[in-house]
Amino acid sequence: MSGSFVGVMVEGLVATLLLVTIVYCVSLNRKLERLRADETDMKNLVGDLIDATGNAERAIQALKVSASDWDRALGSRMRHAEKLSGQLHEQTDAAENVLDRLRQICMAARDASAAQAASHTLKRPDKIDPVDVAAARKRLGLGQMRFGKGQTDQAA
Repeated sequence: MSGSFVGVMVEGLVATLLLVTIVYCVSLNRKLERLRADETDMKNLVGDLIDATGNAERAIQALKVSASDWDRALGSRMRHAEKLSGQLHEQTDAAENVLDRLRQICMAARDASAAQAASHTLKRPDKIDPVDVAAARKRLGLGQMRFGKGQTDQAA
């Protein structure tokens, strides 16, 4: 009896181990099916990631081209603005010179009028002698000026 009991026990143990192996294989099969399903999802995810990376690279290239175009356009506009700024500065300087010369002419005319009024009390004070104006212009180095009908300042 003891030999058959050991045989039954060994066969029972083998049957139990086989049952555990079958349960483990079923569980492993389910895990493998999920892994295969996850593998498909993973392949889809990797494909989507590759597509997104390609789109991002194309967008970056487009941005680089656009930035380069904007850089060239901005550089051109900056050069044009600097040129206009220089011209405006020159014109402002010229306008200031003209204004200074006009101021000097007005002061010379005022001085000539005051000198004429002081020396010639018989003449009308609102009438300025062209000779006095010409002399004042010559003192200031402003050149000749035409007066009325063919008269030019020739005063020394």
